[in-house]
Amino acid sequence: MRRNHSLSALAAGALLFGATALSAAPPARSDAAARVTAVTVVPGAGSADVVLSFAGELDVAHFTLEGPHRIVVDLRGATLQTRAPAYDRVDRAGIRNVRLGQFDANVVRLVLDVDGPRAYEVTRTDSEVRVSVRGGDSFSPWSSGIEAARAVPQVPVAPSPVAPAPVREVASAPMIEPLRAATPVQQATEQPRITVTFSNMSIFDVLAHFSAFSGRTFITGSGVTGTVRFTEIVNQPWDVALSKVLQANGLQAVQDSTGIITVDSYRNLAQRVAAEPLVTQMVPVNYARASALAATIRQLIAACSSGSVGAESTVVDVAATPDPAAAAAGAAPAAAGSANPAQPQTCGRGVVTFDEKTNVLLITETVSRLPEIVSYVRDLDFRTPQVAIKAKIIAVDRTATQELGISYDFGSPTNFSNQVFTRPGSTGEFTIGLGGDAFIGVANANRSFSGTSSLNLIYNVVMGGNSLTTFLDALSSQNLSDVQAEPSTTTIDNRKATLFAGTEIAYLLTPPVIPGQIAPVTPTINRQKVGITLEVTPRVTANRQITMEIKAIQQSVLGITVAGPEISERQSTNEVLVGDGETAVIAGLTQTQVSRFESGIPYLMKLPWIGRLFREDRTIERKQDLLILVTPHIVDEGEAVRNNAMTPRP
Repeated sequence: MRRNHSLSALAAGALLFGATALSAAPPARSDAAARVTAVTVVPGAGSADVVLSFAGELDVAHFTLEGPHRIVVDLRGATLQTRAPAYDRVDRAGIRNVRLGQFDANVVRLVLDVDGPRAYEVTRTDSEVRVSVRGGDSFSPWSSGIEAARAVPQVPVAPSPVAPAPVREVASAPMIEPLRAATPVQQATEQPRITVTFSNMSIFDVLAHFSAFSGRTFITGSGVTGTVRFTEIVNQPWDVALSKVLQANGLQAVQDSTGIITVDSYRNLAQRVAAEPLVTQMVPVNYARASALAATIRQLIAACSSGSVGAESTVVDVAATPDPAAAAAGAAPAAAGSANPAQPQTCGRGVVTFDEKTNVLLITETVSRLPEIVSYVRDLDFRTPQVAIKAKIIAVDRTATQELGISYDFGSPTNFSNQVFTRPGSTGEFTIGLGGDAFIGVANANRSFSGTSSLNLIYNVVMGGNSLTTFLDALSSQNLSDVQAEPSTTTIDNRKATLFAGTEIAYLLTPPVIPGQIAPVTPTINRQKVGITLEVTPRVTANRQITMEIKAIQQSVLGITVAGPEISERQSTNEVLVGDGETAVIAGLTQTQVSRFESGIPYLMKLPWIGRLFREDRTIERKQDLLILVTPHIVDEGEAVRNNAMTPRP
């Protein structure tokens, strides 16, 4: 009865559609519509050329918009056969963004966001439309290739729709602004847009209309009942409009691998999934570790995945909150507002194991959900980029020494100290003559005369029967140590690379003797690496920039004790973002040590102006600098590789 009712509604609506064809929003698409397959941006002669590849016959129209400035090109009589590309947001001759989408049922729209008014030219050949935007031509080409495919969620593309079924239309689809750029996570291929109004119409008639518009086959279950009170849809993608209509009536639509869409209640769909038999599939893993993927897939199975990302078992509807009956059955539909596929959920039935030797996953799951799990594995198993890291480590150690000292020796020829300076012919011993009065004086006696000083002055004056000898020495020295190392390595994306420049010292370590122990204690030889350690973890972003987590450690030996070497350590940890081939500079690991020594005659050494005549000054300044330059290069772009999983076995 319901099928007859739907067919009669289609027949009656066909007459109405013939009378109001001019106001119908979704125009009929010709079977000979041109197919747009790719978009590329390449350097031209003083311009950036945006090339649209197509096959078939189409018409081209173009115009500009302001606020912001845009160049819009419409390909009329065409359909988009590729997913909307995710532009890398690199400025190419003033082109800041490239957006391509199915603007209308038979119109593919290209929107170029430019930095201002730009002169452009549109040319056409049998297989491509070229938009030449005047500007610089020194940039790297871009195309809607692997990067765009990886960033875009997989959504089934609708085939060319046939003439729509009879419905009461409100108005033709208004002109809307060009497609807005979406982030790679949210971006999806847009389905043809529909403008329609439903009022007190049976849900079967509504589904018949969507079936005629989209060209899909619909099957209704026993839980499909009710009437759509009032719904007005204005210029929305048909899959989004369908999901909202079903959501408002507590229904959900599931598309199987054959493309047939089944509409039923949450409860019935959940019960059908719960009753499905389990099958096992072997999924080989090429680049990732099967053990690591197994943990992720287990969480995915236990968390009740909300939908399939593959084309084998997808869901058109997106629902917000299930009806109470569905909640009692344990079904939890997808979050509201999402236009991505959703799947009725059952939890905890699947099992995932792995074989480490062959790097293969063994996945056991229901027939309807297994393609979804396998698709997640394929998305996670792709060749990641490789990054070559070249570092330059510069360690500078500067030591400056300043010395100035004065000593005095006062005595008679037979009574002198020889404490500071040994006179010729003397034994160097302290002697005192007993033949009469004697006076001996030594100033700064603990300061021996330095033979390594840069300046040595000796002054002697005879005062009566005694002599006064003054010893002055001065030293100014500069020591510079410059150590440079250039280690390099290559690692894959998001893996830590360690670079070391230094030495390894060996030392004996004697274990403590336990009281009462008879056996001798044998010392052990331990080794300690001392030098500069650099740890770098690179991560390649979608726009070919590189984020690096850098940890730099500098160690030096202060001394060796019975417990081992005493190590002085300086450390720096940071995170930087650089372009491919750019250099990140790590500085700030600077240490300055200043030592000052003063010794002399008490009180006299503190006198202003002349205090230096009675004391010794010594200053040692040591400054250590560490400069690290890190330059990453992307040597392998990586790509998304799809595995050919083996046939499921029941």
